[in-house]
Amino acid sequence: MWEITPGWARIELKNDGAVEHALIVSAPDGRGDWIHLHAMAGGADAGTFRINEPGRYPVLCTVQGHTEAGMVGELVVQ
Repeated sequence: MWEITPGWARIELKNDGAVEHALIVSAPDGRGDWIHLHAMAGGADAGTFRINEPGRYPVLCTVQGHTEAGMVGELVVQ
């Protein structure tokens, strides 16, 4: 679980693993991705996002089989 306060947030995905990974948070209205980061093995990705709506949002890795393997989490904005 990651906790942040409403406003601007820089989120970094550093992949020290041997396969690619992604970090996805769906938009609160369910239309598309609010946050979408992708990093190949040994790589990184980052972005700055404005997150104003308090709530609990599911986080998942959308690389095939990763969500099913338990690569999920939660972003808490409060």
